[in-house]
Amino acid sequence: NYGSVEEGGLWNWDVSLTFASIVCATDPVAVVGALHELGAPKKLANVIDGEALLNDGSAFVMFLIFRENVDALHRGDPLHTGATGVAFFAQLALGGFALGCLSFTIMNTWLAVVENDWRVELSIILAGVYATFAVAEGLLHVSGVLAVVTLGLLMTRRGKYSMSPEASVAAEWIMPMVAYVTETLIFFIAGIAAWTALTSYSEIVYTDALVLYCVLHLARGLTILVLYPILSHTGYDMRPGELLVVVYAGLRGAVSQTLSLILIADVAFKPIDRARIHFLVASATVLTLVINGTTVKPLYQALKLYPANKYRGLIVQRAIAILEGEAMQKIKEKLIDQDCLYSRANWETVKALIPSLEGTTLGDNNQLQIGEGSRIEVFSDALIRRILSIEQTSRARLEADVAKMALEVPEDESAKGIGAKMHSSFTQGGWFAPTSKRVEQAIAKKNTQVDPRVECRTHTFLAIALADKEHEPTKKVDKPAVPKMSKFASRTAHNKAHDRFTGAASRVVNAGVAATAFDTGDTYTQVEKRGGIVSSLFEVVRQLYDEQYESEMLSGGPLAICREGLQAAEDFLAEFPRASTGSAFELELGVIEYMLPSRPAWAGAAEKIPLVGPVLAQHAEFFSCFDRTEALAGFVRAHERLADIVASDPSRSRFVKHAVSPALAKARASLHAHHLERWVVVSFQISILAARAANDAKRDEVKKLGHAGTLSHQDVGQLAPVFDHAHYKLEASRSGAFFGAMRFARAVERARTSSDMGN
Repeated sequence: NYGSVEEGGLWNWDVSLTFASIVCATDPVAVVGALHELGAPKKLANVIDGEALLNDGSAFVMFLIFRENVDALHRGDPLHTGATGVAFFAQLALGGFALGCLSFTIMNTWLAVVENDWRVELSIILAGVYATFAVAEGLLHVSGVLAVVTLGLLMTRRGKYSMSPEASVAAEWIMPMVAYVTETLIFFIAGIAAWTALTSYSEIVYTDALVLYCVLHLARGLTILVLYPILSHTGYDMRPGELLVVVYAGLRGAVSQTLSLILIADVAFKPIDRARIHFLVASATVLTLVINGTTVKPLYQALKLYPANKYRGLIVQRAIAILEGEAMQKIKEKLIDQDCLYSRANWETVKALIPSLEGTTLGDNNQLQIGEGSRIEVFSDALIRRILSIEQTSRARLEADVAKMALEVPEDESAKGIGAKMHSSFTQGGWFAPTSKRVEQAIAKKNTQVDPRVECRTHTFLAIALADKEHEPTKKVDKPAVPKMSKFASRTAHNKAHDRFTGAASRVVNAGVAATAFDTGDTYTQVEKRGGIVSSLFEVVRQLYDEQYESEMLSGGPLAICREGLQAAEDFLAEFPRASTGSAFELELGVIEYMLPSRPAWAGAAEKIPLVGPVLAQHAEFFSCFDRTEALAGFVRAHERLADIVASDPSRSRFVKHAVSPALAKARASLHAHHLERWVVVSFQISILAARAANDAKRDEVKKLGHAGTLSHQDVGQLAPVFDHAHYKLEASRSGAFFGAMRFARAVERARTSSDMGN
């Protein structure tokens, strides 16, 4: 039924061979990916990949030869004989190889001339690939596939050294995306063609697809069986079980679909023949992907091709012991204990949020069997109970530290002394005293024996930062005239941070506090400001904020607020040349605190909305705490680092003492107050942030063991996704889980209930 009666109901040889050349092209991407996940040796994947690469090129050449015969028969031209067929094959194959070498020479030379511009380099690569194929097929009539394959092999072997590192990284990201988009389009169009053929011609039989699937595997198996003596004594020395996997890896994909689509407009083929080819090729692709692609893992595991090596098992156990012992201790000492935020977390709580590799063993096929401890649960009841169980002792320890910081005021004028004085002024009257009382107490403290320079800055900041920090509704007070401040606000009306500064300064005048934070000789001089030294320091702080963002210590929202506060401080110094740098840093902190309250102002109103209101309020409050915690910690980290940088210059020690240290003391005090005010939620969030950083550090330790040879490439490939998955869950609880706040609240409620019942 496939051909004319004269042909016995079958296709003629040229049509049959054209179809055979289409379906013999393989695309084992799914199988190779599965083998990599299973930790199969590289040789098996290399054999399958190499066979597919050469098979695709030769299949395309054979397709062109047999299709040319069908076209010649349709036109009435003489067909290829054996000699002309061999000559045509040589033209296509050798011509494609020669063109690929020529294209490589041109591209390699061109890339060597370009001066490290990844955009130009990537454009050269893309243009070179498509131009090579177009010239091969359209002008020289040689194999475009072989030309591009040759170009790719030479670029991989030699051409990559002509590319800049930036271009190499960009190519690794962009080229797979280009391949993904093109393959998706090919499958989409091929699916339309197959469905059109199936619905347009009733002569097409569904069972032919199953017959073709079986015949393809039988033919592939017979071919490998005939070549087994050669394969078992040359090259990789393939064993029977490995060859069975090679047979099973013969998936059909984009290349077969592309060749079948070329025939859409070829009138030399009968419409019914084109329809059958589209249907059969699409069926072979779907069946091999669905059956072979999903069952290759169980087949590989059942064959047990590579028995476990007891010596390698000992090496793996030693590596796991290093990761869970020395590596975790190093992470705790160098990352957790030294950080101003992560050091607040309980280490046992943090460890519960990091995948544990204890219990990991070496199974069949030398594949790691990862233990149950690798799975983490962020909102587990056990985790919340642990946080609640240490609340009393941890809170008492923090309050003791706060009291110690407030009382220890050295007589000397060291940076620590100045910071302690600032901290003492800030914390008089208790942590949770109303803002108006704190301002009044700061004013009343004016007559105490405190360094007047410190006193001036204390009053200024208390009025600017603390008054803005007040959450309770206050009576509206008419703002008195502040000419200089008004000029400042009008000049920067586009910046909300500057408007807040003006409002805060007005409240200072209302309270009777002199809002004068001008240079008293304790900071960089005006000459140094004009010389750009102070502006350079602000640029350093900005860079430190960006570095925290790149290392995921600071999220996007807190980063934006920190940068806005820094910009407000920088513009403040530009507007008032006699103002001290310390007052600018205090303004920076005041803006951060104002814009990131622990509870959004609209949360109370949102709670009154039926059904969704409480959920929205919970969500907003939960993530506002996250943002405030990160921003305050980011401020402390950046200015601690700034103090270290400036302290390296002995002549600038006064800058650290009078400008950076007071702002740092206030930031630490604010972080203390925030933690004490919302102990459970902030402790949970700090544990999440610390666990995320420790998880990434542990993943880096796994990769280091891989580079050192203690773990194999396959081991790292199995272990790295464990930490990637944990990172995703921790990151989702930070920024992506809308119902995270609700789950946390319910977990806290369950933990408190169980604790009360236990008591």
